[in-house]
Amino acid sequence: MSMKVIPLAMGTFKFIMRSFDHVSVFADFYYPTGIYNYYREAYPRMNPVYKPLASLFPPGNIVRGLTELGKAAELSIFLKAESYAILTYIYAGFENDYLKALLYSRTLTSKYPENPYYKALHIRNLLIMKEFNEAESIINTTGSYSGNAYLDAQLLVFKGIIQEKKYRNYLKAKDLYEDGITAIAFAGDFGNEYCGYAYLGLSRISAYNGDNAGKKAFRKKGLDLIDFKKITFD
Repeated sequence: MSMKVIPLAMGTFKFIMRSFDHVSVFADFYYPTGIYNYYREAYPRMNPVYKPLASLFPPGNIVRGLTELGKAAELSIFLKAESYAILTYIYAGFENDYLKALLYSRTLTSKYPENPYYKALHIRNLLIMKEFNEAESIINTTGSYSGNAYLDAQLLVFKGIIQEKKYRNYLKAKDLYEDGITAIAFAGDFGNEYCGYAYLGLSRISAYNGDNAGKKAFRKKGLDLIDFKKITFD
């Protein structure tokens, strides 16, 4: 959908520029200014196809963007949750600072314990940091059926990671990964990231079993689906 971005970007830009004039009186405006400053530099760096589009807009500043998003998280009225969430996403995916990502997702889940999106982010961050016991405790507290089909599918993949990494129960992990892939299919592209994690898990299990062909095939599938290639749980 990249061709649809250009007219949207042009139309949105004028409103983002206006927000820079109001941050001193309303802290919520640090959210759009922070996103602009950060993503104007970080996104084309990770996705070079957008460099020509980005060149049409004034430069941003990664450090300033993160600072502004931090202020939005701390001071905003309406966009506090969104600010914490985007910081969690940025620090895990773009910055690869998993400890900071975990700190922000921990705050999110403490403030909004029933939000399924934030809960999944936090469990993922715990698993990245190999905090398997805490992740498993949250999963068990959530229950085998959360009432949210998307979170249920994510939990299957998380359980697969725990069975693989904590218990070394590769047969059970394989079943959970396969169930997760099936369960999240309804979400389409929104399920790609977690589908990718499951395929990467199946790749590792194939390697454990000496199946080199399966290892390569599943790994390629997994890497093709995930946005952030360093988050593999390898």
